[in-house]
Amino acid sequence: MQTVIELVLALSVHDKATRGHSERVRVFTDMIADELKINESDKARLRWTALLHDIGKLEISPTLLNKPSQPTAEEWKVIHRHPEDGARLIAPLLAWLGEWGRAVAEHHERWDGTGYPHQLKGNEISRAARIVA
Repeated sequence: MQTVIELVLALSVHDKATRGHSERVRVFTDMIADELKINESDKARLRWTALLHDIGKLEISPTLLNKPSQPTAEEWKVIHRHPEDGARLIAPLLAWLGEWGRAVAEHHERWDGTGYPHQLKGNEISRAARIVA
């Protein structure tokens, strides 16, 4: 848990807007988990995953994250890497996060297959990622 807190704090220093977004995602994730009657142990791990879902943005410069204009095509490539960068950063936590950790890598996938980074669709997308998204 200390590692999770350190990562969340690092994101807060790196980009306050992303930290606020992650907090809001955590709140909505809790509400969805309650509706789905997810048990408390799984709900706790999902909650931490929701806070960490954008942790890959630590690999993106704050200048790009807060750019006032539309990113260039090359900048979009950098931005679109954040789910995989995040998955790499939380890899040591997967033994604890379990299946819920998949949300970090998959939270931009879309039911119709138009998401990124792997164009997963439908039930190929983990339950965790569908909740966090």
